[in-house]
Amino acid sequence: MITGPFWCAFGSNEYAHLSAQAYLALNRLDVVVCCFGRIQVIIADTLTLQDYERNRSVTRTADIFGSSIVEVGAFNPAIFSPDWLERNQLIGQADAENAKKAPSLIVSQQVTVFETEWFAFQVLSNQFSLTSKGALTPAFKDLAVGILSLVPHTPITAIGLNFLADFRLGNEADYYKIGDELAPKTIWDSLYPKSHVAGLANLTIRIQDAERGQTPRSGNEKRISVQPSNKVKYGVFFILNDHREIIESKETGMTTAEQASTLIDSEWQNSWNDAVRVFDSIVSQALPSA
Repeated sequence: MITGPFWCAFGSNEYAHLSAQAYLALNRLDVVVCCFGRIQVIIADTLTLQDYERNRSVTRTADIFGSSIVEVGAFNPAIFSPDWLERNQLIGQADAENAKKAPSLIVSQQVTVFETEWFAFQVLSNQFSLTSKGALTPAFKDLAVGILSLVPHTPITAIGLNFLADFRLGNEADYYKIGDELAPKTIWDSLYPKSHVAGLANLTIRIQDAERGQTPRSGNEKRISVQPSNKVKYGVFFILNDHREIIESKETGMTTAEQASTLIDSEWQNSWNDAVRVFDSIVSQALPSA
């Protein structure tokens, strides 16, 4: 399990509590901070999420959607300052000035923390976390790729491409039906038959590249977690953690940081698409007539 301090870019106790729950639930690379924007955003220069929904028959749209990119490795937090990002043309002057004026700013040997209007950033000695704020666009992924390109010899052992969404359901009956479909209560009702009610608090499913009972072919895996939403009434909260291991290989001719950068650049959009597909399918299959 990755451990370390939780930091909430919104400065909200509610989000900090939710981030910690999500982190413990996933038990791998996960979100240190939970920042959200509406899901109706630009996926690419000419493709909107509404287009994606029509093309892929997505039936529901999340009320709140967010993403983070987390990397595990060996970092020097002190170099990752707002001025450093500006000097290397990864952020503009206005972003750098806003980050330096923010009360959350910390730049030290142990930790760097700051935020702009469109992302939140935290670096520890063993972990790098970039989290979107507001509208999510490919610029978010490009920033992560750009930062890694500046530190090509930083050892990276794993990355997490994470997506989070809150779906508002129509009513209380649908809210409970989601939990009953994903976690049937027959056993629990028999164990506590009187004056008790069983409900889903946190469910995590792990998807590995393997046949049942066999050793996974790699350390890559996805974990999908479902919890009650803390943000919308009669809502369900989803997390998709796409965990990828980075293994040093002389055959590729690339450092682990270069491998991680290439993987983020090529796979982040695919992980986003998969998160939309999975979240929508869970809700749609649990509530087929809704």
